[in-house]
Amino acid sequence: MEAPAASTPLRPTGSRRTVRSFDFEERSFNIEPVPQYWVRAQQTATRSRPGFPPWNEATLDNEHASSGQWSVKIPVKGGSAALRLASGVIPVLPGADYTVVANVLTQGADLARARVAVRLVDDQHQPLPDGVAVSPAVRSEREFTSLHVRIAANDPRAAWMQIELQLLQPRELRRNADPFGEPVSSSTATPNSHRRYVPEDFDAVAWFDDVRVLLTPRVTLTTNSLINVVEAPQTPTLTAVVRDVAGETLVGELRLLDERGRLLDHRTVRFEPGGRPLAWKPKVQGFGWRRAVLDVETANGQTLSTVRSDFVYAPAPSGLSSIDARRVAMLLRDPPAHSGKTLAQVMIALGAGQAHLPLWSESLSRSSLSRRVDRVQAVADELLESGMEVTLALTPVPAELAQRLRIDPQQPLLLLAHEIETWESYLREAVARLGQRITTWRIGRAGSAQGVRFGPAMTDRLRQLQQRLERLAPTARVIAPWPGAVEPPEVDSDADMAFLLTAHEWFSPQGVANVAANASPSSTIYIEQRPGEAPAAGARLLAADLVKRLVHAWRTPNVTIALQQVWRWTTINGRATPQLTPAFAVVRQALERLSERSFRTALPAPTGATAMLFDGHAGAMLVVWADDPQAVGQRVSLAVGEGAVHGVDMFGNPIETPVVDGELQLAVSSEPIFVLGVDAPLLATQASFRIEPAFLPSLATRHALTARLVNHFAKPVSGALRIDAPESWAPQPRVLHFSLAPGEEAAIPFDVTLGVGEEAGLRAVHASALLQAGATERLIRLRVPVEVGLPTVLLSSVVSVAPPRQRNAEGDVVVTLLVTNTGGSRLTLEAFAQAPGFAREQAPISDLAPGQTRVARFRFRRGAEKLSGAPIRVGVMEVDGLARLNRVVRAP
Repeated sequence: MEAPAASTPLRPTGSRRTVRSFDFEERSFNIEPVPQYWVRAQQTATRSRPGFPPWNEATLDNEHASSGQWSVKIPVKGGSAALRLASGVIPVLPGADYTVVANVLTQGADLARARVAVRLVDDQHQPLPDGVAVSPAVRSEREFTSLHVRIAANDPRAAWMQIELQLLQPRELRRNADPFGEPVSSSTATPNSHRRYVPEDFDAVAWFDDVRVLLTPRVTLTTNSLINVVEAPQTPTLTAVVRDVAGETLVGELRLLDERGRLLDHRTVRFEPGGRPLAWKPKVQGFGWRRAVLDVETANGQTLSTVRSDFVYAPAPSGLSSIDARRVAMLLRDPPAHSGKTLAQVMIALGAGQAHLPLWSESLSRSSLSRRVDRVQAVADELLESGMEVTLALTPVPAELAQRLRIDPQQPLLLLAHEIETWESYLREAVARLGQRITTWRIGRAGSAQGVRFGPAMTDRLRQLQQRLERLAPTARVIAPWPGAVEPPEVDSDADMAFLLTAHEWFSPQGVANVAANASPSSTIYIEQRPGEAPAAGARLLAADLVKRLVHAWRTPNVTIALQQVWRWTTINGRATPQLTPAFAVVRQALERLSERSFRTALPAPTGATAMLFDGHAGAMLVVWADDPQAVGQRVSLAVGEGAVHGVDMFGNPIETPVVDGELQLAVSSEPIFVLGVDAPLLATQASFRIEPAFLPSLATRHALTARLVNHFAKPVSGALRIDAPESWAPQPRVLHFSLAPGEEAAIPFDVTLGVGEEAGLRAVHASALLQAGATERLIRLRVPVEVGLPTVLLSSVVSVAPPRQRNAEGDVVVTLLVTNTGGSRLTLEAFAQAPGFAREQAPISDLAPGQTRVARFRFRRGAEKLSGAPIRVGVMEVDGLARLNRVVRAP
């Protein structure tokens, strides 16, 4: 063995970069079935580990390897399996950070998943609290995948590291217990007869190879905001700190990404061993969600650590009203200990005034209930002192209780099928201690409720729970999830029971509005968010969809809107820190815009687009977006007044809003655009314009119509309304005069004449109105749809080219009409088709009974080339009447 170079410092084993590695190439000296220093971690006569039967035996194997010839094979034939590194093999340095890397390949793992678990123990080989970490659980059937586990030896008692290689069935993956199999309570190891059946694999294998333990630098990357919300006029500043016990000079690559994953800025830096902080002010390129990433490498390019910081750069807030903030509830996941003050700051920055705080956890036991209530109370006190309303959520069901009652821990509503006495002990202390300050209790999780039957019986059980709570807390109120597709029972607005109605993620944005419109004033609308990760190509689309749903829900006053938590927690330097999502950024901006505004009216917009007017103490605002991709790029043309009109996108960035002669010409986007500074009475007056009736029978005769317009100004308005189009209708009179008091509606009659060639379908009626309000004169352009058709006839058409295999029919264009009588009387019609350059074709349809359908087929010989893309007029007309239904179709 060569002596090290003089410039290379001698280090103890625990401070080397690679602390230990296991390549399992040891068959030449190890005749045991398992690798040296490793043991099978299954249930035995002396070790209780339910779910890990002894027949699943890990062994050295040479069938697959990521390097060399040998690896560890972990098979499962029902139940889970694990191989554990003995304690006392790998020493650790207190205060150091480690990364465990392992390569894994699976076979037949349809349900089971492979992962690596790591824990720290003291010098007596006893596990340390908060000294456990696990990798993601993966299925990798084609090639070896690298798993990484990071763990920090923050506890000064840390002395040794243990590693466990696992292949876990779904039941063990779902357990909220110690990854090394230590029961969370004495009741965890229940007999199999008390467990709900969970499907599992009976012939799956995982091969693990090249397990390495690396001493990694302790890296932090933080912003200049403790809650990661940087508000203008400040600009984001990132601070990177790298402390390396190994004492090397390291290279850092800093990157800034947006929600799509686009690189906005980058910088390469060097970190000396001393751990000196480095500040970076990246080019953020506007407001929005940003991810800062720091890759730390050795001089030879080996990546040691990657950290990130997800933050929001936002305009300075104008201040959300406390009343509107209480319309927004955040359904919180279990917050870290001592995070109450930070949580309150995050909620205030978001604009949410209600918090649903989980009272239970799956690992909760009756013996740990007092400690759990202490922790929940500490967080709740901080929220209450910040002016929040707090609801305590009874979810999930503690594992020991769920196993005893044989229910799914994720479906707390199933508790109501059991007598309250069987589970009240998990609730009584919390109600006694918190019930005076917190009066609302939610049972059940929002969203899916598999296995739960909703109906009158469920309502009765909820009332029984509320009455039981009232014995300890006289003003107790119960709220329960309810599917949006099932109508909930009616309750009074001041009732002691309410519902959390789910607007499922598969609902359209308009579907959310329907759920909210049908809800009682005491209800809460839970907007289920579509799953997605950022940065990713679709992250911006998901954020836009969430804003649309939120705006639609806001249309209904008084209902509360609930959202899932839009951040995740990490710990940086011992402090709970929120890592924000793109949803946080857009929800904050939407609430900022909607605050102190209420829905006033829908506005005219291109087909497939939505435009709405909101108004209130904060001023008038127009919201526009495209629901249909074909509407993107079309223009919304509305008179918006002479004010300082400006627009912003869903992140708060300025949007160009061209206004010409007082008329907005805005290109519609797939993302919501907020336009401020508009004239609300002017827009509402435009929205009130309509033509009655909205359906015109397709009769070649004169039709009487009525134009209606409401004065939404606070003073009298007079003027003239000119009907401009369709020109072929020959409106009489063309100019209609009116004079209206505030709030008055004009109903002005006029006539139009439809020609014999009038095409059926929606037709746009264009008009212009010159409004005179005192000394102010405004010109507004109006547009409403009117449908032309026959109420008693349904006409469908198909145009095709005759298949070449038909003899003497090659190149023919065939028009097929399906004519259905939707009225109550028999009809005698004539179908026709007229193509340019061909004689008119027609066919009689005699004595068509109500509900009956006839087919008329027309063939244009050798017309495929001549008629390619050409319009063909088709239709039907009454033989003894004026009714005529025209359509234009195009040849292929």
